[in-house]
Amino acid sequence: MNLKSLIFVFLLFTLQVSAKTVQPDIVTNVQLSNSDANRVVCVNGEMNDVFFSTDKIQEVPLAGKYGFIKFPIMKKGADLSYVIKRSEFHFICNGQAYTIMATPESIPAQVIYLGDDVIASAKANIELMGSMPREKQSLYLTNKALKNELTENFKVKTSEINWKSGVITGAEISLIRTIKVDGIGLKLKEFLVRSNQKQYLDEKRFVLPALSSSIRAVTVDPLAVEAGQMARVFIVEDATN
Repeated sequence: MNLKSLIFVFLLFTLQVSAKTVQPDIVTNVQLSNSDANRVVCVNGEMNDVFFSTDKIQEVPLAGKYGFIKFPIMKKGADLSYVIKRSEFHFICNGQAYTIMATPESIPAQVIYLGDDVIASAKANIELMGSMPREKQSLYLTNKALKNELTENFKVKTSEINWKSGVITGAEISLIRTIKVDGIGLKLKEFLVRSNQKQYLDEKRFVLPALSSSIRAVTVDPLAVEAGQMARVFIVEDATN
């Protein structure tokens, strides 16, 4: 993996859509994208209604369990003007009222969960992966991470690149993201490896307590690297927290 590819992959991780949970009958301050469509999810039912100030935003479409907030962008000639004033939204989700005090910011699209997203995510993950044998679950999760095709029910935490030497002979390694699958009890750690020499990165070399204490599966891509080349390492482990 060259530097250009590394930057592209890292941007994919850091630009992941962010999520926040809102509880009923509590005014919750959130940041929303002032350029992209933000999604609001009614976790345990469907959207019943939404109330907001029409002088700041014209429409908040509802569709089943989803609501969508897209702030208007004004165009004057070649210049674009984005909303910066706060707006208040009152969603009726599954018969309960949720109040969002939204501050528009220049950030990627956000996902707002109304209710307990952990319970909803666990239920969705069990429906998706619960019937799979344990080995197939690990393979499925690894393939989704390898292709960057993660569902919104997977909890993703990105990490800044921090190269460590002395863990893998002839290479440096850095954790770049952790993916947790609620309800299934699995977690995937993804590392970048930067090789200092031509070598073969056998998966067994990564079965180390320094990387995980409960390894279920290890996948390396690619296995054979040249000096200066990078590889991605996926370690699936039991999720203990």
